[in-house]
Amino acid sequence: MLTTCVDSLKLMMYHYPFSIRDSIPRHDSEVTDVVKRFDQFCYYAGPERELYVGTIVLDCYQVIESADNLTVKNLRLASILAWVFENITTGCIVGDDLLDGHGVRWNKPCWHKTLPANQTSFLDIKKIQTGAKLLLCKYFRNHPNFPQLLNLICEFVHCIHLGQTVDFNLSEAFRKTRDGDLLKMENYKTLVMYKTGFPLYVAAPLGAMYLANFDTHRYFPSKHIFE
Repeated sequence: MLTTCVDSLKLMMYHYPFSIRDSIPRHDSEVTDVVKRFDQFCYYAGPERELYVGTIVLDCYQVIESADNLTVKNLRLASILAWVFENITTGCIVGDDLLDGHGVRWNKPCWHKTLPANQTSFLDIKKIQTGAKLLLCKYFRNHPNFPQLLNLICEFVHCIHLGQTVDFNLSEAFRKTRDGDLLKMENYKTLVMYKTGFPLYVAAPLGAMYLANFDTHRYFPSKHIFE
């Protein structure tokens, strides 16, 4: 049984190549260049960074799952689910860099800074986030909580996109007006809840609960603590 965050991290990294392999159709020769670009993007922006959402999924799963069910197969599935959430997160982070015009991320040039002037990271973001759904469908279609997992990642994507929009609009408005009221705590709490709070404290543990067939009714009454 794995119990530490270090173990979870190692488990995730071991399964990363499989998560990327199965996140995009690879049998069509007409999209060979698209697949090659996708792989380059994923290995540049994906694994060598903080992996908070994914490790929360794995750690929560190991805590709530019965010891008898912590098999190699189930831990592999938990690792894949962790990458479903992390790949969505990767798209969000790369999108933030593009919107904010950042030049450096994770001690190296941002992904969009590595591309020729006529290319954009926008399509890469779309591919990795839609690929997360493909990954979920491939590995969890027969899981009894597949509908709940699918709804959860849809809500996850929706929330982080809402948070990005709030963040961008506030930043642009402040840049133009220098209105200090735009920086009030209420606005800050809103964007943090959508961009960070929901992924870390709602989506990740809830995903682990669905995977373990855990009774989520024990979770929802306390969810407001994180809002």
